[in-house]
Amino acid sequence: MAELEALAGRIEEIRAKTKGVALGGAFRPNASHLAFAIRKLQFVRDSGGCLCELYPEDEMFNPEAERDSGNVRILETLVDEARQTVTHRCRCVACGQSYRVEERQYHYTWWAWTRA
Repeated sequence: MAELEALAGRIEEIRAKTKGVALGGAFRPNASHLAFAIRKLQFVRDSGGCLCELYPEDEMFNPEAERDSGNVRILETLVDEARQTVTHRCRCVACGQSYRVEERQYHYTWWAWTRA
């Protein structure tokens, strides 16, 4: 968090230095990752809330990676073979907020996080 807070104080500098940089991307523009990183820094600077509040805002939060990073506990994983879907029930280790996370696919795997 200290590293995020330090960077949050430099949002305008980060915006200025990354403005107009061609980041490419095929199915999803890579610039979306930069935009979300700046959004995360704004959140840290302005809200002081739990970072898990950002899960519903970005489809790239893989619940298994979040578990492996120590951010959530996966309480249950439901696999529906007929519909070819995977749904996780997760809980934030920092604040206790519960989420229902549906794994989805199009040209890449993504996750829809909904507060439970």
